[in-house]
Formats: sequence, structure tokens, C-alpha cells
Amino acid sequence: MPGNCIWAKVGHAIGLGTLIWALAHLLANETVVHVMLFEEFSLWAAVDLGSLCRCDRIAEIRYSVPGDSRDVLALGAGAIAWLVFAFFGHPRLLGVSPLEA
Repeated sequence: MPGNCIWAKVGHAIGLGTLIWALAHLLANETVVHVMLFEEFSLWAAVDLGSLCRCDRIAEIRYSVPGDSRDVLALGAGAIAWLVFAFFGHPRLLGVSPLEA
């Protein structure tokens, strides 16, 4: 969501989110196939994020922050989306609940 502090600091939140997602799944899965899959995702996300940030520096792109209301909206929407997917989407789509130990 453009115009919040997270977006202004990171610049490319999807790239960072993909990297965090891949690293979390890399830590949670122990089979060789999963390690190979999520290792590739994390490598791709790290290279992509580095490339995007380098392009921003070269083009001297700065992301402005209009106010705090967008921060609350971004964090609230993200938390609700995560909770819905964690409780309903992940078990139904993938057959594994991420909340079970």
C-alpha cells in the first residue's frame, strides 16, 4: 500500500515479504525438496530486492510518507489477511495448518 512508513523505508515490500516468507518456510520444512524449493525462492527474492533497491538509488527515487493513518491501515489489513489465510486458507488449500505444533 503506497504512502506508509513501511513502503517508504523498504520501497519494495513485496520483495521483502517474499524473502521473509521463503526464509520462514525454509526454517519450518526439513525435507530436501522443501529446502531446495524455498532456498531458490529466498535466493531469487534477495537478488531481486537488491536489484530493485540499486535501481532506486541510481534513479534517486525517494518514497514520501504522507501520514500515520496509512500505517495503521496497512498493518491492520496485513494482520487481517494473515489471520484469515493462516486459519482458513492454508489448511484448506495446502492441507497443513501453520498453527499446529
